[in-house]
Amino acid sequence: MSSANIKAELVALHRDYEDLNKAARASILFDDLEARHEAKERALEEEITRLRRLLFINAPSVRAVRAAFDPVEEPPRPRNLILKSSLLGFMPSFEVIEEN
Repeated sequence: MSSANIKAELVALHRDYEDLNKAARASILFDDLEARHEAKERALEEEITRLRRLLFINAPSVRAVRAAFDPVEEPPRPRNLILKSSLLGFMPSFEVIEEN
């Protein structure tokens, strides 16, 4: 083998080494990015679960707050009925009391 062939072979081996080195770095970067993505995904799933739990625990108060701020008309108030005994004592009568 001549020295020119050896030099060309060394240059080719060096290029192959650089390509492999680049591929290894790219693989490491990809694995790192993939691990970060999975960690963010897990964190988001945990946050969603936490918020769902809070919503479930606080559902009655959430409905109350929503009801307080919704522009829904309030239903009419029921009239208060007061049971009064009649003068005779055995025939009850009802009297409607209006509240303002």
